[in-house]
Amino acid sequence: MNLWEPILAMIMALTSFTIKPNPKAPAADAALAYAVDDADVVVHVDLQPTVIDNYPTWQKLADDPLIKQNAELAAGLRVAQTQVEGGRAMVKNLIGIDLTTDLTSLTGFARMRGPGVPDFVVVVRGTFAADLPQRLVQPMGGKPETIDGRVAGATPDGMLIGLTKDGTLLAGQRALVAPRLADAWKPAPRAKGSAWAQIATVLDQRPFFVLASKPSAAAATALAAQVKAS
Repeated sequence: MNLWEPILAMIMALTSFTIKPNPKAPAADAALAYAVDDADVVVHVDLQPTVIDNYPTWQKLADDPLIKQNAELAAGLRVAQTQVEGGRAMVKNLIGIDLTTDLTSLTGFARMRGPGVPDFVVVVRGTFAADLPQRLVQPMGGKPETIDGRVAGATPDGMLIGLTKDGTLLAGQRALVAPRLADAWKPAPRAKGSAWAQIATVLDQRPFFVLASKPSAAAATALAAQVKAS
């Protein structure tokens, strides 16, 4: 068999993966409920059509007739599937989350103010146990704390993980996460014609992936300095 044949078989087999519209995906009001007003970058991924719906196809990929034509390729895929399943089982055993079924969407907001790790908030929607934040921070030496009756987890490096009153998981710097975990949290209104209004228009179409940038002057200066230094 020529080299291109297994490559072609893989490409054709991968076409069995599909991304279908998800009418239940979070619209803008939900996706931006915990937005960081002065974020420079926003990323949103709908995990239902990208991961959850396609995982059964991934599990059967090594049995695809085109893949099975190449024994080495099929064997390699089975090894990869075993490793993925092992990781899935380990995460579920440690923190009680099935990464292929329990997470439905993810939205991230990053604020860049200089070199190093940006300020950020990661918003994860799905099905979570009430003690999940505590279980997540325990291996890092973190400690539990309570915000409006719900247990959150604080890490030694200043990160905070917790569940909001609607069951959404938030993670990021304490200064950004703590107020968003409180029952009194309300997102800022979106001004008509603003960058947030434009991002909201896109999210209301329920795409499976969005990446948007609205860099501040500080972020642009920091980026220019990094480019110049390189």
